[in-house]
Amino acid sequence: LLPARWRVLNTGRMFGNRLDGNWGLNDQVNDVIWSAYGVPAAFGHAFHWRVIDGPDESPSGADGQYEGDFWGIARAFENYDVRFLEAHGLEKGNLYKLVNQTTNGLEQLRYQAPYAVSDGSDHNNIEGYLNSSRSEAWLDAYVDYHEWYHYHALAQAFRHYDYWPSANKNAAWYFEPVYLPENSHYGRMMTFPFDADATWGPTWNDGWDRPYEAIFGGSGKVSFQKEYRNHIREVRDLLWQSDQLILVIRQTASFMDGLEEPDIDRWKDAPASEGRQYFSATSQSTLEGKIADMMQFAFTGGSWPGGSVGAGGRAQFLDSFADAPHAGDLPARPTLQYTGPAGYPVDALTFECSLFSDPQGSGTFEAMEWRLAEVTAISGAATRLLSDPIWRAEPVRLEITPTWTSGEIETFDRSIAIPPWAATVGRKHRVRVRVKDNTGLWSHWSSRLEFTAGEPAGSIDVVDSLRVTEIMYNARDGDDFDFIELYNSGSRELDLGAVSFTDGIEFSFAGSAVTSLLPGDYAVVVRDRKTFATRYETEHISIAGEYSGQLANGGELVELTYGGISILQLEYDDGWYPETDGLGYSLEITDPAIPVSQLGDSAAWLPGEILHGTPGLPSSGVVPVGGRQVPGDANQDVELDLSDAIALLLHLFHSPRIALPCDGASVDEGGNRTLLDSNGDAAVDIGDAIYLLNYIFLEGPAPALGTGCVRIEGCPNLCGQ
Repeated sequence: LLPARWRVLNTGRMFGNRLDGNWGLNDQVNDVIWSAYGVPAAFGHAFHWRVIDGPDESPSGADGQYEGDFWGIARAFENYDVRFLEAHGLEKGNLYKLVNQTTNGLEQLRYQAPYAVSDGSDHNNIEGYLNSSRSEAWLDAYVDYHEWYHYHALAQAFRHYDYWPSANKNAAWYFEPVYLPENSHYGRMMTFPFDADATWGPTWNDGWDRPYEAIFGGSGKVSFQKEYRNHIREVRDLLWQSDQLILVIRQTASFMDGLEEPDIDRWKDAPASEGRQYFSATSQSTLEGKIADMMQFAFTGGSWPGGSVGAGGRAQFLDSFADAPHAGDLPARPTLQYTGPAGYPVDALTFECSLFSDPQGSGTFEAMEWRLAEVTAISGAATRLLSDPIWRAEPVRLEITPTWTSGEIETFDRSIAIPPWAATVGRKHRVRVRVKDNTGLWSHWSSRLEFTAGEPAGSIDVVDSLRVTEIMYNARDGDDFDFIELYNSGSRELDLGAVSFTDGIEFSFAGSAVTSLLPGDYAVVVRDRKTFATRYETEHISIAGEYSGQLANGGELVELTYGGISILQLEYDDGWYPETDGLGYSLEITDPAIPVSQLGDSAAWLPGEILHGTPGLPSSGVVPVGGRQVPGDANQDVELDLSDAIALLLHLFHSPRIALPCDGASVDEGGNRTLLDSNGDAAVDIGDAIYLLNYIFLEGPAPALGTGCVRIEGCPNLCGQ
């Protein structure tokens, strides 16, 4: 599922740097990998399509196969507009899609941010002044080089070179809203990728864009170059490995499996009037051949029409580019070992690394960093058929995307304890460490230590004590009043920084308004805070924030997690208690100490006693509003039969009138109307008596509120559970 709707559908046939048909495989893979390394890149997918422009699906004649409805494989991908920013969680800043031979900012503007300059001057400033003559302070103020290192390290790996400093093409410029006097209130520029089909083989130019020229041109900016090469070293260690690339390439290709031959039949040797595309006569004209070709580029090298890649492929180039300028200066690559108990329990993941060693001296240590990543493990991935369902089970997890990092640790310590939330039980993970010297050079990441995370060895406070205690899933007057309540049932304060709702609704407590919870305290997550505040006294409620998604009115599975550990899963059902399904009452837990395995049972929950619930407050000790009744029970005997239809007729027509069951001066007021309005037309009359008789004797529809006990305001409490 995509995180935002597309306003514009971009499509492309794609072609390779050898002008051959390649089904856009390399372009699609590039965007997946850029995204995995934290670079905002277009979401996209392959599809095949038909254009129905005549009565015959495939016209007869020699050129019929080219003139029919089938147009083969294409790629759909995101457009650069405001929805791109929303989908990638980016703040509203000016966004420009670079167009070849155009230097005017306003002509390339795709989104105008509310508080940004509106004359294109931020774009034109980069266009006119980002070059090697700028100072390091200027570069830091106007360009987000940390983001660019991620983007361009992969551009080097793919050989995405189809641009040059004055080309103004095949990229987008986004100005993150960091409006400071030192950057003229322009914001800081980030580069996003575009049109990277001429990759994974011979291509044009040398990979110099404006940020690159600014740090490598002229006398150069050494500190920037070092950090750039540090990132290339990281890409080589964590991503540009055969076990990683084969996963993402084969998964991407699997969605086009079986369509490559029809695609070739449509485009190869077609008459010019119908559009044609070149497909070589080699094995590259199959998906398997294209995959092999990409892996050859990555790790073997060779010659192709239009150019060659040296021995060792792009891997050798990355090694040379990142390390050669600092030969003999890099800190030694550390080694590491596991020091925790057998089975790798997630709450006892401890590791130890070797001592710091640097050719430039023993006193040059500046920082170290640890990382953990979950990785996909597919046995025999390189030879698995593209039709194997495993490729479509879930997106592959690449090591370049960490689940946890220590950040830079400035005091050397051989030992590390990874927090229990960082690993997922039953999943394969890799841990690594690296060190940095005081000249700004990072070592290579250590060799990987791979393991499958095991069950916790002991208790974890957050898992043991955090519980969902109240759910308003179909609030009266609309879903914007919905909420879900959490409670700390333990005796210690809970850190919620790694707690999230991950199924049913989505919400992370990290950075929210509530990041910890004292014993006995409540926190509430709401659908719409502004609407919620019109009904509840929010000054007395700890509201963590607004969730995304929806608490389904018909019931669904909700999961609360602590990083990779599931705290609880509960599947509520709207059939449990009718009064909680749109009538204004919430589901409340009967006992927070109930085992989580029983949370999906109706017996673990009861309808709340208070209309609209008690979000952020205990439910006990408050006088209930309304009692539990059987809808239509006019004679108050807790059964629904002929006598209730007779009693209703007496209420309507007998004089003097017999006693009414609930509050209200007549059958059509207060709780009486709610109880006796069997047909649900918001009035009580003879039609309700007929409706009851139809239900009792002719198997007609049940009363509008059902046939079970519901709480009705203004009525006595007659029926139990």
